[in-house]
Amino acid sequence: MLIAEECGQVRGKAVLDFKQRRDAAWLWLVSVDPAHRGKGVGTALIWAAETQALAREHHIIELAVDDVNPRARALYERLGYRPVGPYVDMVRYIDDEGNRVCRDEPGVLLRRHLK
Repeated sequence: MLIAEECGQVRGKAVLDFKQRRDAAWLWLVSVDPAHRGKGVGTALIWAAETQALAREHHIIELAVDDVNPRARALYERLGYRPVGPYVDMVRYIDDEGNRVCRDEPGVLLRRHLK
């Protein structure tokens, strides 16, 4: 897990998984505190993830981004991640009435080859 911290306060986080695939690291749960978006926190987290992947000799990073998050997708693509196919994320939560909800959230699988 990668944590972006400033003055003792968490500004963002990301998880880098090396076990899903042998040839690619999986980046997920990337999030930035809403008050700190657009300030380079997400970019710094992604760069840190790439550094960690290379240190473990993983030269590919993959991630999925939901279609409802165009801002995140724009960031990833600006940093060199390219679409390689569709991705459907199964979202589970409990609604305001206490019902368990399970729905599919369409998105895209992105990949970056690291040097």
